[in-house]
Amino acid sequence: MGHTIIPYEQSTQKDNVSIKVFDPKTKEEINTIDGSSNVIDNFQIDPSSNTILLNDLQGHVLDDGSTKYNFLVKVLVEHVELKDFQFVLDSKVISVGENLVRFEEDDDSYADVLSDGNEDIGTKSSHDSIARTMFASYKNGCGQKRSYGTHKDNELKFSIKVPKSTLTREGNLDKAESLRIQLLAGWACGREAVQLTKPIVFFLKFNGDVDKEPVSMNSNIDAVEL
Repeated sequence: MGHTIIPYEQSTQKDNVSIKVFDPKTKEEINTIDGSSNVIDNFQIDPSSNTILLNDLQGHVLDDGSTKYNFLVKVLVEHVELKDFQFVLDSKVISVGENLVRFEEDDDSYADVLSDGNEDIGTKSSHDSIARTMFASYKNGCGQKRSYGTHKDNELKFSIKVPKSTLTREGNLDKAESLRIQLLAGWACGREAVQLTKPIVFFLKFNGDVDKEPVSMNSNIDAVEL
């Protein structure tokens, strides 16, 4: 496959290849918010992504006080047949004041993973203390922050773990009011250029008081972990 990376806006199949996120229990698709027309309590939603509000979902409180959100994720191809379709899913925790990061054209890491899925191409993120993203699949790399597959793969297990220290903003997110996690897919057919999907952004808004949990946080201590 080629090492050129084509952004979502220039993708030839941007209406046909997308990331879908599902509830692991009900198998129903989780609704996203189109950022072009929505603002959440003065937080501008990125218009170049689809947003999922973690505040509206049920988080599982673990023994260490952290909260874990479980999902099923699929890179879906609709309305067309793409021969030799293969993809990489990449997850990234967005720190305070940091913009959403896309892969630049000279970043050949997608090509590396697609050509050799067994290669671990990254190190532990400096943002792991803020939140941790994990793909529970043998098809993963970069410390479980990436996963890969083809059109034949079923939904991949994906989770976000937010430590108690982040929820109370003790040291990690001092005076911050939100947390964002980006999920982005790059795909290609054979040795063609890699094309990017529209990103999914998981958005978690905190209360105004630094010693309280996020708004509308639910818990289920009996939930089975992925």
